Amino acid sequence: MKLKKSKKSEFKRFKIIKNSVQLFFFALISFIAIRHMVISGREAAAVDAYCPFGAVESVLTYIFTGNFLPRIQISTFIIFGALVLAVIISNKGFCGWICPLGTFQEWISNLARKLKIPKINVSKQLDFYLRFVKYLFLIWIIYASYVFASLVFRAYDPFITLFHFGEGLIYDFETEKILAYLSLLLVIIGSLFIDRFWCKYACPLGAKINILALLSPTKITRDEKKCTECTLCDMNCPMNCEIMTKSKVKDVECIDCLKCVNICPVNALSLEIGGKNK
Repeated sequence: MKLKKSKKSEFKRFKIIKNSVQLFFFALISFIAIRHMVISGREAAAVDAYCPFGAVESVLTYIFTGNFLPRIQISTFIIFGALVLAVIISNKGFCGWICPLGTFQEWISNLARKLKIPKINVSKQLDFYLRFVKYLFLIWIIYASYVFASLVFRAYDPFITLFHFGEGLIYDFETEKILAYLSLLLVIIGSLFIDRFWCKYACPLGAKINILALLSPTKITRDEKKCTECTLCDMNCPMNCEIMTKSKVKDVECIDCLKCVNICPVNALSLEIGGKNK
């Protein structure tokens, strides 16, 4: 089903707004990272201080020792607390609108479309099992961080690697740094063929947010009377959530990007927050 001219204009405005929000947060984290590398020391905190996942990694250490892991600051826990509150209120908007690594993956996927690189269609059964990997990954990271009293995932974190902009790699070929860049390369290659590859199958923070999202009253709702079953919503969902067959989409994988809501030609989809449609 083709979109009407008015709907195309509406969707274009939505994309401009969403892209602007994503670019702002990507630029903000980039500024923080560059400032730290230029100034360094306590005067300019590293990106670790602003990454909510650090609080997840430190939770066992803090509970049993009262101490933070190296590089973790109180700001990390404050940001994670704010994220928990945001997820409970608005579901996974953080993943769809703010997370810079999610934005980076979208840019790679968009580039792949322009280059006409064919997407890989992962079977439903394989996709179902692969999505459990991130939960196992999360459990291992929390446990290992406590046992070794360090941010064990940091050395291989594509987020950290991305925002270090190659700093150190040319001069220091330690195994960990090579693996770090291989993890970023995996994200890039994966995103060329699968939308939100890292988010779907490997993101440990996404796994934690998925658990919290179960408490959120926010969901996508479908007006069955308006719906023409054109499948545009299902085809355009970057997380491959099933939308067209449900009256209420309460899938923890939904990142609330609102693409389905804004591309629906008959406005059959809406965002419901606490029982009220927006």
